[in-house]
Amino acid sequence: MVWEEHVLLVLNSHPETVELLTDWFAALGATVHYGRTSELCGNAAAARDIVESTRPTVVLFDLAVPYARNWQCFQHVANSGLFGATPIVLTTVNARALDELVGPTHAFEIIGTPHDLWKLQDLIEWRLAGHAQAPRPSMQ
Repeated sequence: MVWEEHVLLVLNSHPETVELLTDWFAALGATVHYGRTSELCGNAAAARDIVESTRPTVVLFDLAVPYARNWQCFQHVANSGLFGATPIVLTTVNARALDELVGPTHAFEIIGTPHDLWKLQDLIEWRLAGHAQAPRPSMQ
């Protein structure tokens, strides 16, 4: 995959995670932009501005605590049509707790290990190839 052709928009409210993801994918050659998930919730203008200014080819949207509120935020943004056909990869630090609260999300659990980053890279490539959020069979 030619990462230089891709623009990732990392929507995450944890600076350490943003830095980790930015460093990883920039090292692969991707252009990486980021925004705070919390700033998009209830702020349609901010959400529109970040998407229009970055024009991402893939969005990494983190679902953090409080899960119910952030799930509702994601649902609102996703259903607004703002991202169009741009693939979205959901991330979280506790997929089991998230799914128990809001139902199946297929969110990718990332805790920051190199193994996580390789698997996340694989999932993003899978999504960019046109597949659904559900993990590849090899990732389950």
